[in-house]
Amino acid sequence: MSQNVPLSEYPRPDFVRQSFYSLHGEWDYKIVKTTDEFLDGQYDGKIIVPYPIESAASGVNYKLKPDEILIYHLKFNIPNDLLSDKAKTILLHFYGVDQIASVYLNGTFLGEHIGGYTPFSFDISSSYNNGEANHLYVYVRDYSNTSFYSRGKQSLKPKGIWYTSSSGIYLPVFIETLPSEYLTKIKVAANIDEKSLTIIPFATSDGVAELHLNNQVYPLKTNVENIITLPTINLWTPDHPYLYDFHIVFNEDKVASYFAFRKFEIKENKAGIKRFFLNNSPIFLNSVLDQGYHPTSLLTPINDQQYIDDITAMKELGFNCLRKHIKIESPRFYYHCDRLGILVIQDMINGGAKYNSFATIITGFLGIKLSDCRYRLFARQAIEGRKLAELEFKEIIDYLYNHPSIIMWTIFNEGWGQFDASRIYNELKELDETRVFDHASGWHDQGVGDIKSIHKYFVPYRYKEDKLHRLVFLSEFGGYSFLDKEHCFALKETGYRSFKSSEALTKAIVRLFEKEIIPAIKSGLAGSVYTQLSDVETEVNGLLTYDRQKLKVIKDEIVEMNKRLFLTFNELENHD
Repeated sequence: MSQNVPLSEYPRPDFVRQSFYSLHGEWDYKIVKTTDEFLDGQYDGKIIVPYPIESAASGVNYKLKPDEILIYHLKFNIPNDLLSDKAKTILLHFYGVDQIASVYLNGTFLGEHIGGYTPFSFDISSSYNNGEANHLYVYVRDYSNTSFYSRGKQSLKPKGIWYTSSSGIYLPVFIETLPSEYLTKIKVAANIDEKSLTIIPFATSDGVAELHLNNQVYPLKTNVENIITLPTINLWTPDHPYLYDFHIVFNEDKVASYFAFRKFEIKENKAGIKRFFLNNSPIFLNSVLDQGYHPTSLLTPINDQQYIDDITAMKELGFNCLRKHIKIESPRFYYHCDRLGILVIQDMINGGAKYNSFATIITGFLGIKLSDCRYRLFARQAIEGRKLAELEFKEIIDYLYNHPSIIMWTIFNEGWGQFDASRIYNELKELDETRVFDHASGWHDQGVGDIKSIHKYFVPYRYKEDKLHRLVFLSEFGGYSFLDKEHCFALKETGYRSFKSSEALTKAIVRLFEKEIIPAIKSGLAGSVYTQLSDVETEVNGLLTYDRQKLKVIKDEIVEMNKRLFLTFNELENHD
């Protein structure tokens, strides 16, 4: 791809084909109140895809309103080298359009997608004009936080922990050409104890495909489970993120991918304490909350290197896990986590109506647990919204299933649009037995699941054993802030405790870990998530500044702190 095309890297490293054509770059756009206004065929200007319209990177920097329709238009032709005689099928892929997208090609309505966080595709074979100009239109409505749709931390009135909305196309959009019969997805699960691989090559028809792995060829039946046993295996860990490359051939279609041998679970250690186990060995999740926002491009990184830099910066500080908070990234983020070796806790996306502070703030800090069947109290009175949320949870698990770095799903956070968490936990657990689930992070624990999940701000954390004998996980804490005026994007400072210098901030974080976290490990704490990786808008409680240009803490002191943490944990686990 041309260097002038933004985010031009191959968008889907876990499902690679050669027939790839990016649609990133300049599109026409127009903002209207009704589609009748578009009959004049005039545009408001150019927008850079895939950056949200509210971002400076889009070239527009306009806050879309709930009563407005954002219309995208692109005139394009697929390069001739991708339209060979074997190219019988043309697929158009969108990996993130927030919130509701209606797509047309050359006057043909391709379909509608509801929800801004999951990918969708259309077969455009019959509506594509070979040799003539093709006109692609995408009509977008974004209700942000004014309706029941999933919105994450987006708000039309951003402040505090709620951020600027990101509307429209904000993740990869591309085309690929395929034969008439082709692979649609691959599902891979590795079993380290049996040294086996369970693989399902989903395809448009039943048949036999070929798996090419380790210089061996294995026959695979499409659309059913196939089990492959290997004589020896290399395990994936954060220190040694070993990936197995492979490709599958199905008739004239060929797809390349990768997998890893890793196992993640909760079980008791020798002392009878519930711990996380990676590859049958206990591991402490020393995590950082990762919001994944960027000052000039919001939900979208300005370039692929930003993903790499965030992951590398946290690993270099001595953290081994990121909690991807209320956001789904491009497949490239998870690919970099897989190959660089960092564990990922992936949150589902919150939605619902306007939140009741009694349910989402007051009761949480007071330690009061409410039943989440009280739909109106939890802003989940809309039946359609609940149905869409459950569908999206399942789509997210299916979408990200193959990434070995992901070891935990967070279903609900702090009561934001929480509902029926007990039932949903049991249903989702059946879909993915390779990971653990945090059904209610922070508060409103419904007494089910793998984990007792705690958030602790403002007051000291003291370990308490869970009455239900579940693993204890401090899924948010810290939030210490320091406003670096040289890299400031905030008019107001939001944080949980404020400091005036990098030295003071570092000293306070080290004291927090040594006085509260390390002693709790000795008692039974299994993991923690420090808030947070970077500043975001008015939140200045990041380890990095919002622009990622400066580390706000003294690196060597945080590295030494984390070494002491792991040394304490390892000594406990290795003590007979």
